[in-house]
Amino acid sequence: MLESLEYKVDPTSDTLLMHMILFKLDTNSRTWFERTFPTDVIPRLDELLQFLATQARSITSSFTKRNVPRKVTLVASNAQSQCPLCNGDHTLSRCDTFLKLSVQGRSDFVKTNKVCFNCLTQFHGVKTCKSKFRCKRCKKPHHSLLHIENASTRRRQGAVNVLNSSGLSVNAPVFSPVPIPGTREPSENSRIVDVTSCISDVNPDIQILLCTALIQVRDIWGNYQTCRCLLDSGSQASLITNECIERLGLRKEKANVRISCLGASNTRTNGIAEIQFTPHFSSQNSVHASVYVINKIVGMIPHHDLDSSMCELFGDISLADPAFYKSSPIDVLLGVDLTLPLLRGQTLSMGKDKPFAIRSELGWIIGGKANSSGQNSLQVNHIQLVSDHLINKFCAMCQTFNLFRRGL
Repeated sequence: MLESLEYKVDPTSDTLLMHMILFKLDTNSRTWFERTFPTDVIPRLDELLQFLATQARSITSSFTKRNVPRKVTLVASNAQSQCPLCNGDHTLSRCDTFLKLSVQGRSDFVKTNKVCFNCLTQFHGVKTCKSKFRCKRCKKPHHSLLHIENASTRRRQGAVNVLNSSGLSVNAPVFSPVPIPGTREPSENSRIVDVTSCISDVNPDIQILLCTALIQVRDIWGNYQTCRCLLDSGSQASLITNECIERLGLRKEKANVRISCLGASNTRTNGIAEIQFTPHFSSQNSVHASVYVINKIVGMIPHHDLDSSMCELFGDISLADPAFYKSSPIDVLLGVDLTLPLLRGQTLSMGKDKPFAIRSELGWIIGGKANSSGQNSLQVNHIQLVSDHLINKFCAMCQTFNLFRRGL
């Protein structure tokens, strides 16, 4: 640049320009330049410019070699699976209409429309099917959704006998989870929640799966934590454990509610709280609920771990509780006022004495009978409200009996 400007450099300006250029250089370049000359030799400006030109060519050459563009060829495919039943953009195994059919109805449709019994796709048969998958229940070359249980292998169905629970009001109003202030003793605003139970004469090799789901509950910090809930359509109250409330950091209000199980000792609630939850796979469809806080809702559900292959019976549908076969604690119980609105009405049956699936806003809920090799036990969570006039009537009967006994 100095040559193009025809600038004549003198020793004074030479020294000044070198100082300015060296000051602008990075540490490594300045060090390399100083090592080029002996310590007793003072470099000139033209030598510095020549050094910089050499460095520039070296850096440019190495940078160019590293950034040689590579040619990449991409192949895109727009192939989509089309359902032979509803013509939707999904496979037959994911079709809601197909899942609603009975096992025999599915088999008839597959036969009529020349669909492969093994992979449920068209244009080939079982003999030419390249799929390595087989029925997960009998290992034969047909899809698990087409498996028909052999009558000789069906287990007998246990008869359920409902115990008569005295003192329960048939016409009791629906329980509304609203905080009830009061003292420890029953008052006009107090409510007693009774638990009725069933005894089932069931096969010891079969366990009853209760409907569970994983939900995302919003904590006090605005984050969502995973909790395991039990859906109980026979419960008029929704509950949450005290440990779960403390983990969420939510505030609880006072509520004077007593809960008794099978007429045994009463358990008082620790308060009432408001929660907001969503399905475990989506942040949409948020639900608000009022829940009573107690120390423990129920034991481990199920009572022991079941065979994990049971999860494969339902294929690739979205489960509300993907680990329903694992014995885990329950954090929340959703009563009938929350459970029924979440159900969509679609069911998927795997045959007699087998678990079934119910579609809901929380995903497909698994319930029913399941093979079990462990100790048999039964959980029932039917919670019902007892109205005040029954309690008053009972007290009046006790007073009448005492007066009658004194008269004797």
